[in-house]
Amino acid sequence: SEASTLDERFAHVLGTKRGTYNSDSPRTYGFVGAEALIIVDVQTDFLPGGVLRVPNGDAVISPLIQAMDDAKLVVFSRDWHPTNHSSFVENGGAWPIHCVGGTEGARLNTKLTRAVIAKEKEYMTFSKGMNVDEDAYSAFEAVDELTGLDLAAELHRRKISDLVIGG
Repeated sequence: SEASTLDERFAHVLGTKRGTYNSDSPRTYGFVGAEALIIVDVQTDFLPGGVLRVPNGDAVISPLIQAMDDAKLVVFSRDWHPTNHSSFVENGGAWPIHCVGGTEGARLNTKLTRAVIAKEKEYMTFSKGMNVDEDAYSAFEAVDELTGLDLAAELHRRKISDLVIGG
């Protein structure tokens, strides 16, 4: 299955423990046991009204804000493309222009960024698709602009093995 393949591929990052979703109540979104919350690509262009909108994509925002409470580190991943990115239709790619670095479409959701600051959580932002010919679809292909480390290396450096991933 796809999940077991991912588990095997990232076993060195994930370790053997897993954060568990608290399904006791459909009204609560508590996560237990996560050292890091990875918020994947919750950006204007992927939310309702965006160029590559996901229907009801904003439904993930409240659960992610709640999940921040249990995380020691909050990680944001984002598409951060140059204007001439090879994945854009105009350049022979498959996608419309989206998430161009520094534009409104590339902006992380402000409810999430405000919440991480209000909750005084440590956070990092990892960007992907920054090079013209780089086609990246995974947060694990993203790098931190300050350290230059990719996400797996940063989690390993911090000895973080328990993750909750959403977005």
